[in-house]
Order: sequence, then structure tokens, then C-alpha cells
Amino acid sequence: MRVSSNMFFNANAISSQRAQNLMLKAQQQISSSSKLQSAADNPSDMLQVLRTNQNLAEIDQYRAASKQAQTRLEISEVSLSSMSSMVTRARELAVQLGNDSLSTGARQAIGKEAASLLQSMVAAANIKDPNGESAFAGYLSNVSPAGQDGSGNWVYQSDDNVRRVRISDTRNLPAASPASAIFFDAATPLTDDASGNVINSNGQPLPDSIFSTLKSLVYLSNKPAGTSVSPDIQGVIQRISHFSDRILTARADVGAMLGEVEAAQNAFDDSDLYLKTYKSGLQDIDLAEAITRFTQQQTVLQATQQSFTRIQGLSLFNYLQ
Repeated sequence: MRVSSNMFFNANAISSQRAQNLMLKAQQQISSSSKLQSAADNPSDMLQVLRTNQNLAEIDQYRAASKQAQTRLEISEVSLSSMSSMVTRARELAVQLGNDSLSTGARQAIGKEAASLLQSMVAAANIKDPNGESAFAGYLSNVSPAGQDGSGNWVYQSDDNVRRVRISDTRNLPAASPASAIFFDAATPLTDDASGNVINSNGQPLPDSIFSTLKSLVYLSNKPAGTSVSPDIQGVIQRISHFSDRILTARADVGAMLGEVEAAQNAFDDSDLYLKTYKSGLQDIDLAEAITRFTQQQTVLQATQQSFTRIQGLSLFNYLQ
């Protein structure tokens, strides 16, 4: 077979280009620590890597949502814990006020502390999360759930919807209950104004609440010595106990939800580790093998270039010499 100069040059160019491409590919794999530089390297593995990246992105979204829910629940738990202590103290004050032998000054002291507890309870019920949303509000979260109407009566100002946070494909977690389900009780309205003016201007009963109950306690404490408050104070004590149970139940619910969030976050961590390990097996290179391959291709390229240089210098005249 006759080998022309053009055939020789073309064969050498193809061989050199192939060696350069293989060396460059090895170099890229070493620098990126990935053996998949494009889908052409391994279409099946590349598809699995893309799907794994999508799953990891979903886990990150759910993890962020769970942290948001955790923050709101933790704020709610701290607030409910504080309110539980406050209603316990309010009950103690109500029991003390039931002693009709107390002096006017003693009653007024109870009234001042009860008024302070009322304001603290309102602040705790209207607490906001880092996003500025009321922790105990419904969908209408930009308002304080506990407020007063034009007549000074305590009313619920949000809605009864329960805000939820999606922490998985199948779970929408309640992020605390609205205040209407904890601090207000529409089922047991007060029907008289003997304990703190809790009926409206038309004489219709207003929904009971822990706030109107404390307002009743303040009202009764302002009655002068010698005025019996025992009959009314028993109703106040019963209502305080009722809302104390509500708050304790809400704390238990929040604790259960926090436990669920923690379990979900642990599951996220496990899934994240598994998927990253699986992805690593698909795309990560054996660094030692890649360096060896790069060195081999570099040697092949150098040998090809040197051979071409030597052969290019040969001619019939060189042979005759």
C-alpha cells in the first residue's frame, strides 16, 4: 500500500487530536471531581443524577418549610407556657378575692396585679413570629388576634382558619391553633354584667374569653370592702380553670407538632445523606485512576508529536546518505 504525505499528515492529526481530547477530558474530570461532564459520557447515569438533584432540591424546600413551622411552634410554646403560669396566678388571686373579709386596700392590690396579668396575657396572645405574623392568628395574620371593640370588650379579630405548612408530599402540618380555639369560647357567653361589663350595649352576651375573665376579676376587686363578691368570684374561678385547661391542651398539641417536625427533619437528613451518597457513586471520579489516565494520555500525545517530527524529517536523500 502506498502511503502518501497527505495520508501521513491526516493520520497524525487525527491521532494527536484524539490524544488531546482524552487528556483534556481527564483534566476536566480531575478539576471538577466528576466523571460526567456531559450526557454523552453516560446518558443513564446523567439522568439519575438530574433526578437526584431534583429530589435534593425538594428536600431543601421541605426542610426550610419545617424550620419555619418549628420557629412559629417554638414561639407559640414559649407564649403558652408563660400564659399557663399567668392563669395559675390569676386563679390564686381569684381565690384570695373570694375572702369577703379583705380590706379595700387588699382588694385593690389584687386588682392591680390582675390588670397587669391581663395586659401580659394580651401581649402573649398577640405575639408575632420573625416574619411579623401573629402566631395565634388564622389566615388573617397581619392583625393582632386579641383586641377590644369600641366599647372596650375583648374580641377576636382574626379568622378561625388553621395555617398549615407543607413539610412533605403528604403532610400539611398545622402551625399552632388560632386564638379563637384557645383563648375565646363562643359556646359559653356571659349573660350578665355583674362581673365586669361583658355584655354589649344592647344587653346581648359577648363570647367569653380569658381576657374578659381577667377583666371580671379586676372589676370585682374594685368593689369596696364589705361588699360580697363570693357568688361572682366562683364563676370567675371556674372560667379561669376552663381556659387553663384550654391552654394546657394547646401546649400539648404544640409539643406533639414540634415532635413531628423534629422527626421530619431527621428523615430529611437521612434522605439527604442517602441521595448524596447515591449521587456520588454515579458521578464522582477515582482521583488516582483519573490522574493515571491523564498521565498516560499526556505520554501518548508527546510520543505522537515526537514521532511525527522525526518521520517528517525523513526523505530519500536522507536514506541515500
